[in-house]
Amino acid sequence: MAKIFERLRTLRKAPMFSPTGFLVRAAMLILLFTLCHFAGLREYTSFLSGTLPAAKVKIFFGCAYLVFYLGAVGLAPVFVLASGIFWVLQKKLAPAKQADS
Repeated sequence: MAKIFERLRTLRKAPMFSPTGFLVRAAMLILLFTLCHFAGLREYTSFLSGTLPAAKVKIFFGCAYLVFYLGAVGLAPVFVLASGIFWVLQKKLAPAKQADS
């Protein structure tokens, strides 16, 4: 069990601009959206249609759900594609750099 937590810690500390970093950020966005969805925050997005919830805290929940939804639907696929492209470029360019040396 300790090895799993150690591996998760190293993944979380992955450099931002690396294939692993992009995949970790995409997974985090999807995980946060999933948690918001299962927590039932979707019902608080009624302010989008002009219906205001009773408490201002509920508007915060609706905004949080909306931000994580847009992140999971808009940014996560871009991060996954960027990770794949970045990984392919690293694998293709790495042998060329070694041959030049």
